[in-house]
Amino acid sequence: MQGGYILGLKLFELCTIAANQRRIEEFALPALKALAQELQLTCHLGVMEGSEAVYLLKVEGNSSIQVSTWVGKRLSLHSSSLGKVLLAWLPEQAL
Repeated sequence: MQGGYILGLKLFELCTIAANQRRIEEFALPALKALAQELQLTCHLGVMEGSEAVYLLKVEGNSSIQVSTWVGKRLSLHSSSLGKVLLAWLPEQAL
């Protein structure tokens, strides 16, 4: 790398600590695995953060259709299925 900055191991350490403090994945993983197996499709767990959706968990299905996503990926609310699901359950005032 020429004359720039890179993210260091300290940031990686902080991210790992933050990820380990979340427990929703621990509780959601069995249900998400069951859903992915039943549907034979990739299933995601995500949340809304500000004006974006964020993937927290991903379980691959056994389908030949592969989805190019990853945990931590941010999506627009209006143009993603996860975002639309999150918007659908918001109170009208929040919309």
